[in-house]
Amino acid sequence: MSDARSLGMVVGVLLGCVFAVMIFKFANRNGKAATKYDERQSVLRGRGYMYGFYAVLICEALMVTLSSMRWEIPVEREVLHFLIIIVGIFVQVSYCVWKDAYWGLNNDKRRYTIVFLAIGILNLITPLRSFMDGSMLTDGKLQASFLPLLCSVVLILLGLELAIKELVDKQKEGD
Repeated sequence: MSDARSLGMVVGVLLGCVFAVMIFKFANRNGKAATKYDERQSVLRGRGYMYGFYAVLICEALMVTLSSMRWEIPVEREVLHFLIIIVGIFVQVSYCVWKDAYWGLNNDKRRYTIVFLAIGILNLITPLRSFMDGSMLTDGKLQASFLPLLCSVVLILLGLELAIKELVDKQKEGD
């Protein structure tokens, strides 16, 4: 990886962290970055983090095994590790959604929905451009420009999961 690309990734991560704090402040009803959870939610979220961590371990063990067998995976190394992180995050979030530990006590669901949709749509711009100019694949390997598409897909799946959970909960209330 070139020095310019490495610097760009570091700056992107730092800006992403600052942006995330601003989003949390906007989306939480009390204007604070920290989300508050009750004791039950905190315990369940901890279990979700554990499952997400196990998912990352399993994926990394699989990658080590495939690598030792000299299997070539058509994805750049950084993209592959980011994909594994996304798997862990998705496992944690999915567990929390279905155990009613996703939404905090001070979250504004409507604002978060708007933010998720906006980020999901904005994250489609870079991959579309990369897909059009052919830079998403180089030497038969997926490049870093694939990551925003991956993030968009994850946000869309999360949105669908939250919508399904909402419907399930409403159906349970109606019974």
